[in-house]
Amino acid sequence: MAYDGLVNYSVVNELKEKIVNGKIDKIYEPNFDEIILGIYSNGAKYALDFVVNSRFL
Repeated sequence: MAYDGLVNYSVVNELKEKIVNGKIDKIYEPNFDEIILGIYSNGAKYALDFVVNSRFL
């Protein structure tokens, strides 16, 4: 699936409604090129996964 403007718009809207006033609870680094943020917001916990590897572009 292409990461275009429509997908970006959907991702931003979902993040806004779920974690806009959240606090970062924990930061995990399971791999050299991956970071997971544990976020606590509105009584729920979320995990936001960042992968910075050139093969996933």
